[in-house]
Amino acid sequence: MDVSDLPKNLALSEGSLSIYPNPAQEYVVIEYSNTAREQLVLQLFGMDGKVMLNKVIDKDALEYRDVIDLSAYNKGVYYVRVYNQQIIKTGKLWIQ
Repeated sequence: MDVSDLPKNLALSEGSLSIYPNPAQEYVVIEYSNTAREQLVLQLFGMDGKVMLNKVIDKDALEYRDVIDLSAYNKGVYYVRVYNQQIIKTGKLWIQ
């Protein structure tokens, strides 16, 4: 499966990832439901694979929500990944 075919919202048994508005211009909201209650890492990376943002999500945060200012990012397609050693969620973000 090609990463570009992934939907912008994924909901699986380990939790759900939401990215909105999408496409985004000034900001984006990223929400993750951490049903596994494990520490996770949130990354935003470009088409070239370069990590643009890296944040740790506390394992006790059942619902994680972050508003990210996009003013420092160029227009284009980015990927959002939330992961640990057992869970990987990936979604696509368009910045206009």
